[in-house]
Amino acid sequence: MIIHPRYLFGAVEPSLYDSYKLRNRVRALGSYKAMTEMMIKNQLVKIKEHPPYPPELERPVLLNSLSRTTYDPKTGEYSFKGKPPTDVPFDTANAKAVANALSQTSESPLGVGVDQELISSVPSYNPTFVERNFTADEIAYCRAQPSPPSSFAARWVGKEAVFKSLGVKSKGAAAAMKEIEILNDETGAPTVRLHGEAKSKADEKGISKVLISLSHSETVAIAFAQAS
Repeated sequence: MIIHPRYLFGAVEPSLYDSYKLRNRVRALGSYKAMTEMMIKNQLVKIKEHPPYPPELERPVLLNSLSRTTYDPKTGEYSFKGKPPTDVPFDTANAKAVANALSQTSESPLGVGVDQELISSVPSYNPTFVERNFTADEIAYCRAQPSPPSSFAARWVGKEAVFKSLGVKSKGAAAAMKEIEILNDETGAPTVRLHGEAKSKADEKGISKVLISLSHSETVAIAFAQAS
């Protein structure tokens, strides 16, 4: 996932941002020192005379994404030593998060939905459109974000994805989406609240929970929903 710095810095706490600025300053000074030393010692460009592996290992190394070179401080060069690895390391970094997610979604999925739109195609500048399709809490949240159009678009495609996951008959393109409300919980994760007819239709199908995932770039918003 790629996030533009202005959105990231606009969302973090001031204390975290101040801490980041200090670390960034240290890195900047380190980079400046390294650049200065290279200029003084005339090592801006270092010509390599050979690849970091022997000729017989060229094909095995280049075709093996697990191959890594190591730095030799004595020669100041990187080289590949040993045989190309064949065992993929087992990454357990996200095991706890996956286990928690599975424990929270033990119900059998009854429907899924996905939707994607250009941010520019969602008329969040139109007050009639916004009032018709978003609750007061959603409007307040989106307008408080660094990029309100992006936030409105993400929630709009989220509502479309939720509607698809419910598996009910569409009323057409002009149907209001206000009965599907997407707000953030205390952890910042988006959650779905159904009201009115949307909730009645979900109850009829035995749907008690709808999980939602929202994302957007500078131009496109996308959402995925799972009803269970």
